Amino acid sequence: MHTIDSSRMIMDSLFEWTVKILIIILIITLLCILFYIVSVAMERLFGWGCPSNEEAKVAIEKYVEIQLSEEYTLDVMEYTSLKHNAEFILSYIGTDESTDQKEEVIEKKISYYEIEKVISEDATKTRLMQEAEKNK
Repeated sequence: MHTIDSSRMIMDSLFEWTVKILIIILIITLLCILFYIVSVAMERLFGWGCPSNEEAKVAIEKYVEIQLSEEYTLDVMEYTSLKHNAEFILSYIGTDESTDQKEEVIEKKISYYEIEKVISEDATKTRLMQEAEKNK
């Protein structure tokens, strides 16, 4: 009889520990979800994690320069910031000096992420072209 009571106590103890561990896992999961919701809200409301005005301006200028390539010169550019510099409405006009052909982009909505992606791809392309020239 003694062994049945001790094994029952062990089983009860294991059950209690299992319940405690599951409760701790549930609490940690809920805290992680709460942290995620708060961080997304702060980003949307206050622009945390978004580029500064200066970073955005430099990135947009570089983006337009890449889009116009070497054939066109920039005549005029303007942009409006949306969502704390996370998105922009971009307009620009460039002219090909030799043919007087114009390249116009009017009110294109673009995210900062897309701008950074284009800049990164251009940097990679430039680096690879330089390496290809060295290997010739």
